[in-house]
Amino acid sequence: MVFAQEKIIRYQDFELAYSNNSDLKIISNRFNLLFILLLDTTYKVQFFEYDAELKDLYKEYSCGLKLNESTVGFVAHIKKIDEIFSSSLLTNKAFNCISDAETQKIAKQRISYPIYIKDNMAIVEILSGSSFSDIYYFRLNDGVVQINWLSGEIDCFFM
Repeated sequence: MVFAQEKIIRYQDFELAYSNNSDLKIISNRFNLLFILLLDTTYKVQFFEYDAELKDLYKEYSCGLKLNESTVGFVAHIKKIDEIFSSSLLTNKAFNCISDAETQKIAKQRISYPIYIKDNMAIVEILSGSSFSDIYYFRLNDGVVQINWLSGEIDCFFM
């Protein structure tokens, strides 16, 4: 897959591209369909017909979208979710929330762009070191940033 190099992809950008050309083979080269689906299920039938694996992935990842005992967050007094990712202070606050307070882990964390945004929600992949990645759902609600872990992956390299 080849994804756009923008730092932020808005759901509206996907909708415009899809309305201009609904060929999901082309669209999937530009957009991460799973991340789009996690923000909005409007096109889930089309996505699942195009790639049956997306249905299982969505079912697995979407369990974490609801507030639960694992939800973490912080007060930010911001109006737009984009502001979290344009401020190093707020990005570090997010990293502190999702980290288990290991300063070495926090120092190695970085956002894997692009970030997918719709309204007050964002899907973000965060890399830790060279072989760990986690996907998080961010939601801004009345100045409070809520963060839910959706999935994680460890890349294994064998020689």
